[in-house]
This record gives sequence, structure tokens and C-alpha cells, in this order.
Amino acid sequence: MIGAVTWLFTPADERRKLDAALRSRAHVVIADLEDAVAPGRKELAREQAFEFVSGGSRPRGGGAPPGEDASPGDASPAAGHEPLRVARINDPRTEAGRADLERMSAASPPALMIPKAELDSLALAHAAGVRTIALVETARGVAEVERIAALDGVVAVALGTVDLAAELGLGELPDGLELLHVRSRMVLACALGGVPALDGVHLAVGDVDALAAEARRARALGFAGKLCIHPAQIDVVRDAFAPSPAELERARAVVDAYRHSLAEQRGAALAGGEMVDLATVRRAEAILRE
Repeated sequence: MIGAVTWLFTPADERRKLDAALRSRAHVVIADLEDAVAPGRKELAREQAFEFVSGGSRPRGGGAPPGEDASPGDASPAAGHEPLRVARINDPRTEAGRADLERMSAASPPALMIPKAELDSLALAHAAGVRTIALVETARGVAEVERIAALDGVVAVALGTVDLAAELGLGELPDGLELLHVRSRMVLACALGGVPALDGVHLAVGDVDALAAEARRARALGFAGKLCIHPAQIDVVRDAFAPSPAELERARAVVDAYRHSLAEQRGAALAGGEMVDLATVRRAEAILRE
């Protein structure tokens, strides 16, 4: 799932929305059996999510825009390719979650998202033989995040901002400062565990400017992608996580300056008046690969 920037939640009990999500530019579509589904529709959602992750639901017409390279390994949407399909089940420590886990694991999904992820809930998913996206949204989950990111079978760790803020009694501060510590800790844990960190959802669907700013901050903090709740958010997030023309120009200048310095048997160089060494070159090369 490396390279998957946009992760779109879609209610699993609404087939029309699942089909529409497959026509979107999302890298990953998450059939949601948890918060988006009313208690009386859990069984319907479970069966439709099973069909969805098994590949039974197909978009009607359309398709992803042409011209983008893609492979199943990087989950990039392109002509002839659909978004990667996963599902968010209910907490596997609950009755609904146990039923979800049993049913969904039979579909051999690429991964299942585990809500309120903690070590004991992830152990249940691991015992069922499925790969997991750990949605960390409790105080205990934050306290365990370093061990969560290092677990076998965990392929990504996502931040559940809404539930976590409610549990901690957080208010809102400018630029999301109330969760800065948690975000930075998660990114560090994921770097140690070798898995991508995913930033949480932005609830104000119509506030494009606020979403773009939040996504740019997430990228600057080291997140690899962001959870989305509406197809209209996808292009905004994709653009925010893509390097700007100025960043690309700067990265090319750094790489060129360093190569020139090596040709002259020097280990450092100057690019735009700033020192360039191996560490800055590695960062520049990473930007050019994005």
C-alpha cells in the first residue's frame, strides 16, 4: 500500500456509493461497516462489504483518468486500474466486530482497517490471518503506537482524530496544534516500524481551503496520506501531497549540485546558497520520486 495517498471511506450498506467510489480517483476505497452504518443495517453492510472486497462490485462506466502509471503494489488509480478495496470492520472485541472479522477474512481482503486499534484488538485480527490498517483513536492506542506500528501484519497506521479528541477532551487550536504531539509521535512510530502513517479525516467537506492547508501540514509532518470522507476531497488531498513546482526545481538543483561536487571529489556542495550533503540529497531524491 506504499504510494496510497487518498483513502476514501464509503458506507458499506450503500451499493450506489460503493460503485461511485470505484470511479473516483481515490487510491484506496474503504467499505465502512462501523460508524457510517446504522445498527439495523450491519448485516446488509457485512454482505455488501464481502462482495466488494472480493471484487464483485464493479463501477458502471467511467473509470480512473488515463495517463497515470499504476500497479497493485502502489495502489495508484489509472486507466484499467481500480482503487484498492479494503474494509473497516467494527471493533473485533465486540459482537458485531467478531462477525465482521469472521466474514471478511473469508474474502481474503488486501487488508482490514481495525477501529480503536490497540494491541489486543489487533491480535484478534492477526489470529484471523488478515493484514491490518490500525486506526489509532484511543488514549491506549496512542500509548501503544510504537508497538502497534512494529506488529507483523500491520501495513499502515491511521489517526482517528475525532474519537481521540473526544476521549481526551481536546478543544480546537489553530493549525490542529491540539493533536501535534500525537501526530508527530505516530509518524515517528511508523518510521521505526517501516509502515506509512495516515492523517485523519477533515469533517468540513465544503471547506476546500482548510482541507488543503491541513493536508499540506500533514505532509510536512511526515504523513504519507490522508483519510477522506467524500469524493470531492480526493483531488484536494492528492494535490496537497504532491511536490510543488518549486520543490521539484529545488530538488533537481540539489541532486545536480551534489553530483557535480562528487565529480570534483568533494562531499558537499552549494545549491541556491545552501549547503548540500548526502542527507539533503536523499530527501531531494525522495521528493523527485513522489
